[in-house]
Amino acid sequence: MNEEQGLFPMVAEADNHGVVGTTRTRKQRFKPYDQQQTYLLPSRLDDYIGRHHIARLVSKCIDLMDISNMIEGYKGGASAYDPRMLLKVWVLGYLYRIYTVRPLERALKENVVFMWISGNQQPDFRTLNNFRRRLRGEIKEIFKSLVRMLVERGIVEGKDVFVDNTKYSADANRHKVVWRKTVERRLGSIEEELERLCERIEKIQAQEEQDEGRIRVQEDKVAKALQVEQLDEMVAQINRQIKTKEIDRQEGNERKADIKRAKTLIERKQEYEHKKEILGDRNSYAKTDTDATVMYMKDGTLQPGYNEGISVDNGFVVGYVISQSSADNVSFKELMEETKETLGKAPESVTADGAFGNEENYQYLEDKGITSYVKYTGYYQEKTKKYQQQQIRPEIFVYDGQTDTYRCPQGKILVFSKERIETTKTGYKQTIRIYKADEQDCARCSVKMWCTKSNSRSLSINRNYTRLKEKAKEHLSTEAGREHSRYRAHMTETVFGDRKHNHRFRRFHLRGIEDVLVESGLYYCMHNIKRLYTLILENIYKPPTPLLLLAFENG
Repeated sequence: MNEEQGLFPMVAEADNHGVVGTTRTRKQRFKPYDQQQTYLLPSRLDDYIGRHHIARLVSKCIDLMDISNMIEGYKGGASAYDPRMLLKVWVLGYLYRIYTVRPLERALKENVVFMWISGNQQPDFRTLNNFRRRLRGEIKEIFKSLVRMLVERGIVEGKDVFVDNTKYSADANRHKVVWRKTVERRLGSIEEELERLCERIEKIQAQEEQDEGRIRVQEDKVAKALQVEQLDEMVAQINRQIKTKEIDRQEGNERKADIKRAKTLIERKQEYEHKKEILGDRNSYAKTDTDATVMYMKDGTLQPGYNEGISVDNGFVVGYVISQSSADNVSFKELMEETKETLGKAPESVTADGAFGNEENYQYLEDKGITSYVKYTGYYQEKTKKYQQQQIRPEIFVYDGQTDTYRCPQGKILVFSKERIETTKTGYKQTIRIYKADEQDCARCSVKMWCTKSNSRSLSINRNYTRLKEKAKEHLSTEAGREHSRYRAHMTETVFGDRKHNHRFRRFHLRGIEDVLVESGLYYCMHNIKRLYTLILENIYKPPTPLLLLAFENG
């Protein structure tokens, strides 16, 4: 028995029933394969793009958009690539998860879809990058033009808007960071040492005050008045004095050492003052991207990044902002203004989580006549049984408007103490009224150990914020409020999840807030077109609708 029969005895036995000495073979057949195939008539690139391919929708939407402002920015001279074509290429690149210029240049030469959308033009990476730079001042208007086109066709209504924020890492080294506390501490030590050196120099100068040509350092804030050029002239003067033997060489060298040290300190002081200027009102920035601020990311790590806020309507992003602050509520009003300008009107309602629920944002929504389904910090905590069982909650203190006092659950009176004005980072002013109980009343109280650790109980009351919170609570408790709260996470988190996980866009690829805005603008243009394409696919086998005609007419 041969090896094959040992491995496959049943097959070998079946073969023995055939004609002895013959082997059954089947003729091999392959489809024609010729890499040098020529055609009588050359084919069109359009023939390779499916009728319902998303690239057709990208092309159609950008053709319908108003980008006249960007086109007017082109000057005369040699012919340039069509800005609509370059915009289509970039948006399609983001759809294919291509976010940088060299892979995009390669796709224009190798990918038939990119060849079709560019008309088989092949701009190099420099041209693609220059066009992206041109978008710095135009991307917001381009994004708004796309959303307005969807509003005009009834695809986006702009009634109910859902808001959320997320953080993205910057293209910066996380280990090279400038901190405000470090800058202020070193700047203070430099100023102290510089002032001591200048006082020493002043004493020497005072002794030689009779020489008219001598540089005189003023006593008042000498450290700030002293300039590097003055110090260089002083060193030159000391060298001349040593040469003419007006002063001893050792004494001259000591003077020069002090002056050179002062010069070094002045230069370092200017360096740290420049860093403080870059910081602005921030606590940190990255050296490799000075617009990026160190923030806590979702994984708990500290990294330079940006805080991005979006407003969403039915899956379409209708507004976006980039903030350098890690607090979500700081950019809320800016985002709402962007959304209002894009939609051409204020939305009827806004839904957001507790990170946005502060007095400033509630007051803004009330002033604009927008229904607020925005939670506040502690909204869910107030509903827990443990919280309800607490006997000394601030909200159970009873206010008496006639006497302007509060009565605690034990019957003790808290009288008005003082009023203070607090200013937020955005410049909003809050009025806080302080009420305090009598120390003797609190000392004799049986529940003092659960009520307060100080000598007497005090209440800090922000009446306007309390009123606005109660109003928000009423809205959230309605059927519409509960429905909006259920949909909030779905509307916003899916946008972020699709970007971070499906499109693998977890960090920015460019540096500087202007270029970061361009990246997000291109992405959300792509996202809105992709969302439109999804709605079209849901109706693709039904009778033609205006949505289908928008997408594939003449296509």
